[in-house]
Amino acid sequence: MEEKIIEKTVLSVDAEKEIDLIKKDHVYANMAGTLKNIQNRGDKIKVTDSKTEIEAIEFCKEIKVLSKKMDEYRKQLIKEPGEIVKFVNGYFNPKIKAIGEIETIVKKNQLGVFYRKLEQIEEEKRRVIEVQNQKKLDKFEKKVEEAEDKGGSIDDVKAPTLKDMPTGKTITATSKAKSVRTVTQKWRCPDISKVPREYLMLDEKKINAVFKHIDIKGIEKYNDYSARIS
Repeated sequence: MEEKIIEKTVLSVDAEKEIDLIKKDHVYANMAGTLKNIQNRGDKIKVTDSKTEIEAIEFCKEIKVLSKKMDEYRKQLIKEPGEIVKFVNGYFNPKIKAIGEIETIVKKNQLGVFYRKLEQIEEEKRRVIEVQNQKKLDKFEKKVEEAEDKGGSIDDVKAPTLKDMPTGKTITATSKAKSVRTVTQKWRCPDISKVPREYLMLDEKKINAVFKHIDIKGIEKYNDYSARIS
């Protein structure tokens, strides 16, 4: 089965010729004009009494029939290519997804963990340097105060040389690739009861499943009128 599909794809599919044949088909050619005509007629419909109600119902029925015919025509055009696409997607997509998941795991569980440790080490270095710099500044300020108390010149007090804060290596380049270390802020919810109301969302699917049968506090039922045309 797979060999037949692949063979058919290679030997029989000529996209430009196929599209050209479709464009020459009368159904395709008339479709744009038909849609414009339908739109014009739809804009003119105003339901005010029994007569215009009947006109609107019959118009909707006409659209329903036309829509079905168009969809059948569409399915006919894409049936054979659709089977090929389904086979190709079914074969490749799971493998592409699996490969992507492997990449994600390595990036998150290996590189991500390693980079987190590096950040912790660098943060500790920055903390130590910050403490050292602050001690130097405290000594400098103390000497300035002593000079002022003695009536001396503060210009004679030498300013300390402070250490620069390390920024850390964020890019790793190899002969085949380059990795840029990124940090993305994310969030989780350890206690939903503390989340402000404006950030909460109704479970529409769950409500739709039960609201006709039970009353839900804070949910108001109402009737929305339309029509089912057959």
